[in-house]
Amino acid sequence: MRLIWILFKTDRWRALGGAILGTLSGLSCAAIVATINRVINESGAHPHRDGMIFLVCWLAYALCSVGSAYFLAHVGQSVISKLRVDFARRILAAPLVKLEQKGGRLFTILIDDINVISMAVERLPAALAGSATVIGGIVYLSLISQSLTLCFLLILAGGGVCYLLPLNRIQRQLHPLREESNRAYALLQALHSGLKDLLQSGRRRHAFLNRHLEPVVRRQGELQIRIRLLETIFGRWGELYLLLGLAALLFTIPFHGLVSYPLFGSFLLVVLFMLGGLTSAIGFIGLLTRVDACLEGIKTTGVDLSAPAGADPYPPPPPSRAPVIALHEVRFHYSGSTGSAFVLGPVNLVFDIPEIVFVVGGNGGGKSTLLKLLTGLYVPASGAILHDSRPLEPGELIVHRDLFSVVFSDSHVFEPLLGQEDTASQTEAERLLGATRLQSRVTFADGRFSTTDLSSGQRKRLALVVALLDDRPIYVFDEWAADQDPEFRRLFYHHFLPDLKRRGRLVIAITHDETYFDRADRIIRLGEGRILSDHRPVRPPSPAS
Repeated sequence: MRLIWILFKTDRWRALGGAILGTLSGLSCAAIVATINRVINESGAHPHRDGMIFLVCWLAYALCSVGSAYFLAHVGQSVISKLRVDFARRILAAPLVKLEQKGGRLFTILIDDINVISMAVERLPAALAGSATVIGGIVYLSLISQSLTLCFLLILAGGGVCYLLPLNRIQRQLHPLREESNRAYALLQALHSGLKDLLQSGRRRHAFLNRHLEPVVRRQGELQIRIRLLETIFGRWGELYLLLGLAALLFTIPFHGLVSYPLFGSFLLVVLFMLGGLTSAIGFIGLLTRVDACLEGIKTTGVDLSAPAGADPYPPPPPSRAPVIALHEVRFHYSGSTGSAFVLGPVNLVFDIPEIVFVVGGNGGGKSTLLKLLTGLYVPASGAILHDSRPLEPGELIVHRDLFSVVFSDSHVFEPLLGQEDTASQTEAERLLGATRLQSRVTFADGRFSTTDLSSGQRKRLALVVALLDDRPIYVFDEWAADQDPEFRRLFYHHFLPDLKRRGRLVIAITHDETYFDRADRIIRLGEGRILSDHRPVRPPSPAS
């Protein structure tokens, strides 16, 4: 029933109006059946009265059903939109390390789970109308024969048990389905990321398609079919059980003598008319089971949609002076799925402004982890990040992150210059595109770049342009020059980094380019999660640019 709570929490008045109108439409439908049944029983003794009643009920049914569908469609789309935005907001508020571990599940949620919730919202008006039809029909049946109504309720309860009890079996199938969906989306993401590698090697391509992707997609489809089949079987069994019970009552009239055959005919007409509404209501209960499973799956990512969504704070204005950043006894560790773990720390570092700092070391030594800790993307397991010797509180990490312009090794560049669509300088953007030799591929107008469909080296240069337009006190580069040709490597180390220092910025760069180590004011070497050295090399005079 969490779906109903989400609907009312999103737009309570439209949801309430839709629920009331849906109930009235169902009751109007039941009244239509009662009117038809009375006309048949009375052989049309009061055609004008009954005709007028029928038209009123018909009009009420039409208006209420359309009104309910409209209100709930409005609420439903609001819910879907709100779910997607809220989920995105909660993703951006969740710890990065947890999201990195749960990455494959996010696609399942954003695609499959949201679609299941959307389907449930779309079917809600029919379920409400069906439930009201059943309730109104039962009330009318009690006027025909209380004893038959009691028998019908007993049959209905038995049918409900026959349908609801097996739902546990369906729920048990939902967990492996989610796991296969996670694997399928992870493989599809890998297909996008590793497209060139797969195209280059026929052996890899064949293995990916036939040994990995195809079996997972096949198992996913088999589980979907099994769940749909179980839902259909149990749903139809409920209907079949109900029909069997009604037939038993019909064929045993000579023995129990509760009603006459004509009276049972009136009773049966109403019951058969109720079957459609009953099917909608029971089917919706089964769908709610899947919605609950989806919401539970969302919670496993560390994102709880039932909890109040925190406000998305607008970035505060940058401080007039960048603080002195330090790491004091900072430790961090990854817990591997196989029991292995990587530990970084303890780290004690103080960064002066301005200076150029190179972070070097072998692969897996902890360089990228250190930068994520320094920029506030990872929260230390122990120790503290300091601003002017003062430890940061957890709530201050948002402000801390805004001190940095970061170009990650896999940075994504958005076409709109996010946050600066209306304020970015056209002249400065064009100057930087020219300085990075991108002016022939990319233009900048109306706060957005014309394209980001570039080579990996060009995308990194465009990411550099975005970082420079961002103009933060601290710049961080994660192996920026790795994909650049010699001309742009030299331009990066001899022009861009010194220019940032001249403008009073702190520059921190992960690099393996030993040729340019003399361009650093300071070199920090990491290995196996520990700082091996932290020294200031002797700087020769800068060559003429």
